[in-house]
Parts: sequence; structure tokens; C-alpha cells
Amino acid sequence: MSTRYINRRTALDQGGSSKQNANPVFVDSDNDSLTWGTGTSGTSVLVAVDTTSAQTISGAKTFTGNVVLTDITFELGDDDRLTLGDDNDQVLVNRAASNLANTAITSVLVGTPVTQALAANSLVVSNITASGDVLIAANRGGASEEYVFADASAGTLTLTGPGGIVNFESGTTQVLGINSATVIEVADDVQFTLGTDNDQVALNRSATLTANTALTGALVGTPVTQALAANSLLISNITASGDVMIAGNRGGASEEYFMADTSAGTLTLTGPGGIVNFESGTTQVLGINSATVIEVGDDINFTLGADNDAVLRHKTTSTLANTAVTGAIVGTPVVPALAANSAVLSNITADGDLALITQTGGNSQAALTVDASAGQVDLYAAGVSKLTVDSTGVRLVPSSEVVTATNVITAAESGRVFFLNSGTEFASTLPAPALGVEYTFIVSAAPSGASYTVVTEGGCQILAGHVLAVDIAGSDTGTDVEGTATGTTITFVDGVSLVGDRCPVISDGTSWFASCLAGHPQGITITG
Repeated sequence: MSTRYINRRTALDQGGSSKQNANPVFVDSDNDSLTWGTGTSGTSVLVAVDTTSAQTISGAKTFTGNVVLTDITFELGDDDRLTLGDDNDQVLVNRAASNLANTAITSVLVGTPVTQALAANSLVVSNITASGDVLIAANRGGASEEYVFADASAGTLTLTGPGGIVNFESGTTQVLGINSATVIEVADDVQFTLGTDNDQVALNRSATLTANTALTGALVGTPVTQALAANSLLISNITASGDVMIAGNRGGASEEYFMADTSAGTLTLTGPGGIVNFESGTTQVLGINSATVIEVGDDINFTLGADNDAVLRHKTTSTLANTAVTGAIVGTPVVPALAANSAVLSNITADGDLALITQTGGNSQAALTVDASAGQVDLYAAGVSKLTVDSTGVRLVPSSEVVTATNVITAAESGRVFFLNSGTEFASTLPAPALGVEYTFIVSAAPSGASYTVVTEGGCQILAGHVLAVDIAGSDTGTDVEGTATGTTITFVDGVSLVGDRCPVISDGTSWFASCLAGHPQGITITG
């Protein structure tokens, strides 16, 4: 095949093998190349295009019009920029050296960059035009659709899954998925963290976790936690003394609803509107309101103890005698019938006691005890049992007082025993009559020099009764009778009344009635 020459100046085909010394461009059929030179074949020849061998083109080249590159490897050297736009608006570059965070690269990262540090040989894709966006799109079903959009004017990045899903993967494992049903899906055991130090974390723990066991990045140190079942939701603040708060906007102001104060180790539940409710399913089991009322729902057992040993329950329906109530009245009960809306206080632990304790002067004192093993109930006053009920009956310690001076008695002291004990003697004045009010007077120190007297209020003639007497030093007996309620005074006679003489009095609401017992016929008198 012959070599043909084209005169660069005349663009005329020179033909044949003749050459003109005019910087010809020629096709060398021997090498299948497009070549130009300054003389005859073999002198100062430059190859423009070699169609058969690998070829490197260096230096700045400008191509205009449509350029088609076929079956080639297109290689840009380190730090060489592939730019787009007449003003080199967009650039693609391999950064050969590392680059510090927030550091400019000429014609690549401009102005005062806000960028992360780059390792050596990093790929950089950049739009250096002010407010110039970056869009990545693809044709799906005949229409271009957006997948990545960096809005430089707004400073926002939008990732779009036109098919309805955006997935984030680590290796081949999905760690986060967002779909068109507004579901954000974080994969099993992947930690969704908050804070630059991953201070707070939420995750689905796919496997079980034993109590008090650390979980990297979620439960730290020596945890004090319950066991977790598989697929448990875990929310944790792993920062020392970092709190957890749940708040909501009510009427324009944020209000606290949940507060875990880790420095104090306290949990506070707050109902800013005045109520905190606890529900099981849709049934309220406990309610706390701002009027300091704690409301336990109907037929809910309010229990104490890890084994629910003690129970307080509002029983809405009536219950037959000796009938069990789950969790409150157990075994084969021996209990009376209960009316509807009865309150039940029960200790369901075998031989477990009950006690009502009060505090006086800084010291706790029993007010009531139930001894389950002994089958005994005691009522106390000032720490002393005053009433005992057991299988044998009732034992009562009457209210008593040793009196040594004038005593004005009140109705509130009804039932009291007054021991008269003084060397100078005195008067005891009864209150106005009231139905069922009663007292007992007993001589504990015989009168000498004056008499003990029990008188009606204001000297009213409203006292009736009798005296039964036996002369314990002889054989005489005697009586003193005030048959109508016209008396005013009961006298334990000076020098005659003896230790042990007594006189109970009781009122019918109008008068006082006495039934006295003396150890001498003249030891006690009733006068008006």
C-alpha cells in the first residue's frame, strides 16, 4: 500500500511517493498511523493517531464538537482535574496527598471549605460555582428520576429512592432503611446514636441478654439491669450522670413528663395537667392527681413485697362468707361475707402479721397488731396493749388514771377508772349527762382529814342510785338509797371509807345513776 501526502499549506493530494518539503500531514499505511513531518519519510516525524498501538497523549488538549472515544482507557494523572463547563464549574480529581479538614484545594475546594480531612489518593467530586447544585439521576421506565440532590443554596442533601426505599448498608448488611410508608428501619443490633460521642443509643437487641450484663456501646460499666428477652427495645444514655427526659409542648411551653435523674438515681413521672395514670391494657389500675389522691382502680390488687405478700383491694362486687378472692383472700378462708364496694386489707403470706404503727415524740409505737400465728388482735395505747381478742374471748385493760387533786372530768374520758389517791382529798366534777357516758371511782388511799366527793356539774340534782355496804370489821350491813334523780353528791366519807370502796356511774343522757360498794355501812353516801 502506498503512502499518500497532503500538503499542509495547499491541502492538495501530492500522490505517489513524491514529497514536498512543506510540513506534510500523511497517512503511513505501513504503520496505520496519521503522521506529520518536515521532510521526507523518516525525518522529524510526529505521530498524531496510531490506530494499532497504545498511545499516550499529554499536555493540554482542547476538543470541540462531538468527541467519540471508543474502547479506550481514559487515565488522568494524580491531581489532574477533569472539569466540566466553560468556566471549569465542576471538577473530578484524584487528590494524591492527604488534605486537612476545612482546607482549600485550588480550583477544587474553594473559599473557606467546610469539609472533612481526606486521606491520600481520595476521589473528590466538586461543584465550585457558588450555589451550584449536584444532581445524580437515572432513567427508570423512560423518565429520569433523582437519586441524590445536593442543594448548595439551601445547604441540604436529599437522598431519594424513587421506588419507595432508601437503604443504608455496611458491607452487605442493611443498617438503616427508609421507605415511602414513612418507616425508618434500623437493622437488628445496629445502634442508632445521638451526640458526637454517641452519648445516647436506641437499638433492637435481637438476642436475649442476661441481667446486669454489659452491651458494647449500650449498657456500660457494671450494669444494674433486668434480663432482656430477644428483640427487646433498648434506650440508653451511656454518658456518666447523663439524664433522660421526655417532654411535650402544651399550650406553647415545653413540659416534662418523664425524667430519669441519673446523678440522683431517681425517676420522676409528671402529669403537668395534674394526673398520672397507670393502665393495664385499656384499664386504669392506678391514678395520681394533683390533689395528692392516689387512685387504685376497681378490683385491682395494690400489693407490697416482691411476692405480693400484702394486698389492698377495692372489691366492687359482694362476696359470700369464706370465699377466696384471687391474690387477696387465699386458701380456705374463714371470713365473713363482704358487701359490694368493700375494702380488703390482707396479708396472704402464711403466718404473716399486720401492724398499724404510729409515731410519738420521735418514737414509733404500735397502735394495732394482728398476730396471724397466734390468731390474736391487740389494740395499744402509748405502746401498751389495752384490748386483746383471741379464740378465748376479749381481754380489756380499762382506761385508768390516778387522781391526786381536784378533777374536772370530760365526756371524752368516758369509760375511765379514777383511782382516788391523796392525803388532802378533793372533789371530782362530772360533765353534763350524755347517753352511755360512764366512769368508775375507786379509793386507793383512804380519806383522812377530809372526804372525797363526786359532784354533778353546777350542783344539778340529777344523781340517783344506791350504796351496798358490808362492815368488813364486823357483821353489820347497810344501804343508802337515792331513789329519784335529785342527788348532787357522792361522798367517800372521811375516816370511814376504806381502800377498795368503789362507785361506778353511768348516764342515760338526762341523769347520772350510781351503784356503789363500800366496806363500811357509812363509807359512801349519796346526798342531794
